[in-house]
Amino acid sequence: MDMTGNPRTRKLAELVERGLAVFPDQIIVISSHELGRALKLGIPFNRLSLVPNGIATTAPAVEPAVWNDDRIKVLYAGRFDYQKGVDVLIKAVKGLEDKLSVRLVGDVAVSRNVLPEALPDCIVKLGWLSREDVTAQMKSCDVLVVPSRWEGFGLVAIEAMRLSKPVIVSAVGGLQEIVDHGKYGYIVEAENIEQLHETLRTLDKASLKEMGAIGYQRFASTYTADRMVRQIDAVYAGKSLPDTDVT
Repeated sequence: MDMTGNPRTRKLAELVERGLAVFPDQIIVISSHELGRALKLGIPFNRLSLVPNGIATTAPAVEPAVWNDDRIKVLYAGRFDYQKGVDVLIKAVKGLEDKLSVRLVGDVAVSRNVLPEALPDCIVKLGWLSREDVTAQMKSCDVLVVPSRWEGFGLVAIEAMRLSKPVIVSAVGGLQEIVDHGKYGYIVEAENIEQLHETLRTLDKASLKEMGAIGYQRFASTYTADRMVRQIDAVYAGKSLPDTDVT
């Protein structure tokens, strides 16, 4: 239910969603943001169930990737397209080459490539990697950046939190609900290059490590697959869901 861009496309999507919404007894939404959008579409509150996404409690058992660098290690993992905002990150790191070492996991999918031809010297593109290799890179980084222009949820953010890594996310959709700003990550305005630049400029490794430990506790209490399955089972059984700590 979260889409921006072409107004006609967005309007068509809303019409389809509104039309399909009359059939199920219950509709599961994955964030408070999506819950709000569903209510705006006219879907009754008593037919909506908020169940945040969840992932396995343990990550793939792999060794951390080799990343020997004294600078703060920044990871991006996702498509190189307009929605994901990787171009925003690239612009934001300019002038911070002495402070940051940045790795980009991913590549162009269907959409137009938004990467400039020349990248700052501190950035390395790794291309698409296996699930295990992405985990290895994530284990080695100091912080994950998710600079999306819009996002329904943001699984990569909770994958980082599972590994006790702090995250910097855009204030969009359900993505911003994952992070408690200043506690186990940072929230920046979408497309605000200056704000992201300043956030990156002020990072220090000791604080990031402390934030990562707090973020893991948030993951363990809110974003596990076991919790998600229990809540979905409750929806199917017609039972009331326990309060979900998502704001």
